[in-house]
Amino acid sequence: MLRTKAQGATGFWAIVVGAVLPLAALPLVPLLLYDQYFMHLLPVMGAKTVGHIYNQSITAVAVRLSLPIEAWFSFAPLDVSRWIRWLNATLLVVAVGAFVFSRIARFSDHLLLMLMVLAFMPLIAPLGWGHAYLFAIPLVAYCAVYGETPFTRLVAWLAWLLLLPPAYSLLGPVRQFGTPVVELLYSRYPIAVLGVICAALAGSHRANADAKGPLRQERVSVESSV
Repeated sequence: MLRTKAQGATGFWAIVVGAVLPLAALPLVPLLLYDQYFMHLLPVMGAKTVGHIYNQSITAVAVRLSLPIEAWFSFAPLDVSRWIRWLNATLLVVAVGAFVFSRIARFSDHLLLMLMVLAFMPLIAPLGWGHAYLFAIPLVAYCAVYGETPFTRLVAWLAWLLLLPPAYSLLGPVRQFGTPVVELLYSRYPIAVLGVICAALAGSHRANADAKGPLRQERVSVESSV
């Protein structure tokens, strides 16, 4: 009961702070700047990316698939196709929808949800540099230790191994295994983080279902006895 009240209070104050801070900052950040950023600058920035392997965003991975592997080591700006931008927007909508559904379904592990939101940031940014995946490290570490299922913990440990080599590493020893393997390994950061997110969601959903099972049976037995 106390934990439920504490979580409710945390959510309430998070909403209050999220609403009050932009209003309090209006003298420094007027509404016109929000309009300029979201309506004018953001669409332009979202239409460009860099194809270098150090850019590990989903946008960059999709753009690199249309380029020869020799072009994966250039920092020249590249245009982002419309379908890739739609892919990013769809993933963002799905992520927000999953977050909202988890809140509605009274997802018990609020910390895990917050870590997922952090880990998702470098995935959808046009420039998801390798160092930006520091936002994903807390999620991977948390799932490696506190994952609900052995499978979740296994996926987290595998992701940790994939995240250890720097994103800019050329992975010279593995290039002998052929282009498909190299292409896969050059996209290892988003693959690893998406794998952890999916495994954590599946494990937590299963744990919640298992926890609700005895409660339903107890409720049925009480109602039948009455």
